[in-house]
Formats: sequence, C-alpha cells, structure tokens
Amino acid sequence: MSEPDVLRSALAGRGGELTRLLPDLPSRLGELPPPIEADPDTERHRLHTAFTDLLVGASRGQPLLLVLEDGHWADAPTLLLLRHLVRSAGNARLLLVTTFRDAEADVPEPLSEALADLHRSDDVVRLRLEGLSEAEIAELVQRAAGCDLGSDLRRLAAAIRELTGGNPFLVCEVWRALVETDSVEVWGPPPTA
Repeated sequence: MSEPDVLRSALAGRGGELTRLLPDLPSRLGELPPPIEADPDTERHRLHTAFTDLLVGASRGQPLLLVLEDGHWADAPTLLLLRHLVRSAGNARLLLVTTFRDAEADVPEPLSEALADLHRSDDVVRLRLEGLSEAEIAELVQRAAGCDLGSDLRRLAAAIRELTGGNPFLVCEVWRALVETDSVEVWGPPPTA
C-alpha cells in the first residue's frame, strides 16, 4: 500500500479537520471535505481528535515513534494537543517522546500545567537526563582530538563541563569552537551532536 493510501485509510474521513493544521494535505491525498465550522473549542477538539485518530490508524500497520523536541518552547495549543493525544491514544502502537529543559527558573505556565496533567497518567514515564560527566567529556575530547592531551585533558574537560553543564549539544559546540579557532590541536574530526 502506498504512503498516500495508508494516510487516506488512517484518516478515516477526518482529513478535512487536519487541513487546519496541514493546509497542503489535499495536494497529497486529493480532495478532502472542508473542516466543520464551529466555535473555537469545538474546532480545536475536532482537530485533536482527527490527529489522534490519524496516529492510531497509522499505528495499526506499524508501530510509530513521535518525537516532540524542545517541549519547553511549545505553545499552548501544541501542549493541549499533546495532552489530548496522551489521554486518547491508549490503543495506539505509539511511543511519544517529548524532550524539555526543566532547569530554567521560569517554566512557562502552559508547560507546567501540561506536565502536571501528564504526570497523572499511568502510561507516562518521566526520565531525568543528566549532563555528561567530566570523565565522559574527557573521553569525548580525547577521541575527538585523536591523541592524548595529557594533563591538559582533565583541565579542559572540567572547564567545558563547568561552562556547559554537560549538555551534549553545548559540549560539541564548545569543542567545535575550540577547534575552529585553533585553540586546541586535533588529529581527528570534530564530534557530532
């Protein structure tokens, strides 16, 4: 079955509602019924239901992984959709992974409310990931440098850890900046995040 056929089947007649979110959907699937005009709350609920039904339908053919990166920047409507999906997609073969930073002093209220709501679900597991340790950063730097930096390695790893908090993306970016500015001598390619 082709991708459009799988999508058409998973939509189960609700494709028109999804055009609110995906206006070019008809160009991929052909003509779709227009979304039903109603009050904003009803329209939002119909969109959320159509999106959830789409994922549930698509997961019948194969398991799905849906990743929402940087949830701390998500707007309120996106977080409402996430909450609806978690509550309503119980029979889907779907793994939803959402990442967010909770180290910031001001967690936005919509995110705080969504986290509190999601925490009440038995199907939600919250994993707290710590940054890379000084030893892990030292290993990364040594491998990226392609040689042993000797005693400087420990001091460099400690400085990078203090500067980045061990955030892997930031560790790689600091290392890349050090290499690009010729602040360190390397024998291998820079690491990738």
